[in-house]
Amino acid sequence: MKTKYKDLLISLNKKIAILEVEFNYKIPDTSWVGEAIKITEDLIIRIDIDKKLDKSQLQDKSYIDKCYSSQSQLQELNFILAGIILINKQDIRLFLKKLKIVLNAPLLMSNETSNSNEGRNTLFELKLFLRLKNANYDVSLCANHPDILLIVDRREYAIECKRIYKPETLISNAKIAIEQLQRYSLSQENRFGIVAISITRYFHSGDKYLAAKSEDAVRARINYEMTTLLEHNKKTLLGLFPAKIPVLILEFSDRGEIQKPYSFNFLDIIETADGRWSNFDQAKKDLYKLGQSAILEGEK
Repeated sequence: MKTKYKDLLISLNKKIAILEVEFNYKIPDTSWVGEAIKITEDLIIRIDIDKKLDKSQLQDKSYIDKCYSSQSQLQELNFILAGIILINKQDIRLFLKKLKIVLNAPLLMSNETSNSNEGRNTLFELKLFLRLKNANYDVSLCANHPDILLIVDRREYAIECKRIYKPETLISNAKIAIEQLQRYSLSQENRFGIVAISITRYFHSGDKYLAAKSEDAVRARINYEMTTLLEHNKKTLLGLFPAKIPVLILEFSDRGEIQKPYSFNFLDIIETADGRWSNFDQAKKDLYKLGQSAILEGEK
């Protein structure tokens, strides 16, 4: 699906207006959203008149990164705001509470700290929740643990979402998610666990972006990265998972080029049993509507 810069801003501004009018919810002036919109508006003007970035802008690495981050973050914000109409009254208050956390994040990943990284963590959680909603699943947000509760034909799946910063934190984050599922969520007889991990942050330090000449090249690159990460950690990682947590989801979402901007989004559903018995085959059938991947292409 193609998404023009102009169409993105028109769509987003409409959703922001709905947020204010129907939910009495105003995006703070201090949020990254205002800065991202201004940067995107400037890019639209430059592309319209075929004017390149100023020399000072090209030499400013943080500005270049802000361009990529603005495009990516605004697309993802537009996606989660579009899902408000799907959210029931029980979940809407919690959704707005989590949205506030997203809006308080820094624009750049490289500016994240231990006190501000929760914004993108929560964004990942809301994206997964709304992907499930868009696929017509019976799914709810949770205030504490798990992050998301999915119900398919009386089978319940408790989902814990994590985001890693570097390859060596994959094991520790998976372990925390597994412990949380075991402690809070898996006591019911017909409930299973899913660990969902975003690997975007580990892929770059916040001042890089994924460049590729074709969609096939993107898929090949991401498949390579995901496979490499998994294979390097497979024995230790899969050994952590009990039978009641049959699924690991790896998610990747990143930025593309300014003149032809992309947002790349991939989900990989992985069996954790590694030869042992588990409920994975049933879980995979239950998750089939979640889809495999999506790539959004942006234009001026």
